[in-house]
Amino acid sequence: MALSTSDIQETGEHWLLNAPATAAQLSQAERELGIAWPPDLREFLLVTNGTRLPHPMMDDPAEAAMHGLEIFFGIDRQLLETKHFRLHWLADSEPHVPEFANDLDKFLIVAEDGHGNYLACSSVGRTDGQWGLGFLDHETREFEAWEDFGVLDLLADLHW
Repeated sequence: MALSTSDIQETGEHWLLNAPATAAQLSQAERELGIAWPPDLREFLLVTNGTRLPHPMMDDPAEAAMHGLEIFFGIDRQLLETKHFRLHWLADSEPHVPEFANDLDKFLIVAEDGHGNYLACSSVGRTDGQWGLGFLDHETREFEAWEDFGVLDLLADLHW
């Protein structure tokens, strides 16, 4: 069963959905990072290339949408943040060198919490070897993998 915009909207009617990504955009990003996007994230991006929330302090719906909070990054931002993560995470981590220091290429940054922490797709810390979501703490440099927690689970779990 294919993911649809209504599946995403069911997790929260307030989401602003971007135009879908293209398969060509995904393929290009995968080549640049040397990884394949996890299937549920790939499917999500082909429905909406990221999600936003309307700005809560603006009455005009068009203005609220334009200045909304980006919740789940689109492909371009995922690519940018993942490259930044790979270049700077270890360099900025002293004295907390993470356990996964040799596995930075197994992370795909998909969102951030506004406080410098990342949400990432990764196979690191998973017992099943599959890609899943997890939390990267910028202060401790620890990664908490969330078993059986996918993209739609994350959207449904966010409460604003």
